[in-house]
Parts: sequence; C-alpha cells; structure tokens
Amino acid sequence: MATSGSIDFNITADKIIRKALALIAERAAEIPLTNNEISDGLESLNIMVKNWQSQGLHLWKRAEGVLFLDAGISSYLLGPDGAEATLEDDFINTELNSLAIATATVLVVANTANMTAGDFIGIELDDGTRQWTTIVTVDSPTGLTITDPLTDSAAIDNSIFTYTTILERPLRIEDARRTRLDSNTEVPLNKWARQEYFAQTNKTSQGTPTNFYYQPTLENGQIYIWQTSDSVRQVLKFTFQQTIGDFDTTSNTPDFPIEWAQPLIWGLASMIGPEYDAPLDKLDRIDVKAAKFLEDILGWDEEITSLNIQPNFRGS
Repeated sequence: MATSGSIDFNITADKIIRKALALIAERAAEIPLTNNEISDGLESLNIMVKNWQSQGLHLWKRAEGVLFLDAGISSYLLGPDGAEATLEDDFINTELNSLAIATATVLVVANTANMTAGDFIGIELDDGTRQWTTIVTVDSPTGLTITDPLTDSAAIDNSIFTYTTILERPLRIEDARRTRLDSNTEVPLNKWARQEYFAQTNKTSQGTPTNFYYQPTLENGQIYIWQTSDSVRQVLKFTFQQTIGDFDTTSNTPDFPIEWAQPLIWGLASMIGPEYDAPLDKLDRIDVKAAKFLEDILGWDEEITSLNIQPNFRGS
C-alpha cells in the first residue's frame, strides 16, 4: 500500500512559462528562459490571470471583512487609502477598564491579548465619535500606550477596536451584515443596485443600516450604506472577493490552489502560441485542451450546496 508524503507541492512562474513554451514546441522545458521570454511570459501570465479573475467568484479568494461605522456617514472607501476596515480575523474588540481623560495616552483595557505595537486602534469617546490612532507599546495584559492624545474623555466600558492591516480593495461584496457590540446577532442587509441607492432622497438619515451598494472603483472601492449608522458601536461585516495576486518574478508561486497548475500552463500556451508562430493545427489542439482544463477547474471551483425543490401550491 502506497503512503503519502508531505502535501507541499507547488509550481513557480518560471516553470509555468517554460512548460507553456515547451507545449508550443518553442524550446525544451529544461532550458533556462531568456530575459525576453521572462518579461513576455510574466506579462502574458498576468494578463491571463486578470481575465480569469473577472470570470467569477473563486472559492479560495472569498474572505470576511469588517467595516467600522461612523454615525451619519453614508459612504466609505475600502482599500489602501480607505476607511478603517480590516479582515475579520484581524479584528480585536475590547473595552476600557478605567476612565480615560482627554489628552490621555495611556489606557487601561480589559485585555491586550494579540495586540502589538504599530496596530491601529479606535477608541470610543464620550462625544459619540471614535478616535483612531496607533499603539506605541503594549505595556501589560491590560495596559497600552497610544500615539495621539485623546481628544475627549472616554468612560469605562467604552469600546476599543484594534487591527493590524487595512483591508485591500474588494473586487465584489457578496453580502453584508450589521451587528452591534452589545449583541451577538448579525442581521443581513439588502444588496442594492446603484440606481436604488441614488434614488433615495435622504441619504444621511440615521438609524439602523438596512441596505448597501458597492462600487469597485480602481484604487479604492466605495460602499454606500442606507440608513447611516446612528452609533460607532455598529459595525458592518461582509463577505467579499479578494484580488488574485500578481506574478512579479519568476520565483513567484500562483495565488491559486495547486489544482490550477494545468489550466495555467495550457492557458498560457494558448495565449502566447500565436506570438511564436506555432503551427495552426497545433494551436487548435492547445486551444481545445486549454479550454477543457479551464472548464473542468471552474466546475470544481464551486460551492457545494443543497438544492431545495417544493411544489407550487399557488398554481400556474
């Protein structure tokens, strides 16, 4: 009986390009790449992956995000220059254990577990806003020092949010749920089209968010919330599609499960074949196999769910 070894096989961009060139009979797969082949191969590989990225939601690129809401704010940028938002796994929620006066830089909180120097920290102030700054040092299991002095006092039990990395720009937001710090309940929001959101006459109405619209603009996406939150204690949790990583060098491995290796190799061969004047009959065969491998993997890359069927008791 055969035994399995470690599960760590992967493939680099260098091997993908060399194998693709070998398929179109441009060179033997073991021959090192020239500088031009590296440059052209990486460019074509990235162009192909960006095209695939637009073809649907890939299971391994789904993630959960958290947006920290402000009272009365109707829209937020999501991305490197955007609002305070992060991955749900990066979000730490605690509260003040001692009154903090305005100008304070040392805070006593319930728990500093998993917080580190340089993390972003948001303190709920008594004026109903949340002040964001960074952590200078984590001094003890309940003590920390922040960079900027508080601009207002903060009472015991006021909420504290921390995270390490700001959220990347979501390609798409599948769904969103609102929740409050004093409740473990997550309530789904309705996903609106652009026209539905902009048709609202009062976009700054405060209350409980019930709807959202997301626009994936180029640098930072923009999410619109209606109604706007009436408290900084409300947060928005959402499922989103992440960007597939680039191939920057030939030593990069794909930002794909290893099951995608064959579609990547054959897809690249199909894409670059005409540039190398490969025979048409060979290109046709490569195109057919590349399309089949991509179709097969896209069929595998789907969520397995149950299908419920019931009679139509209302009649036709």
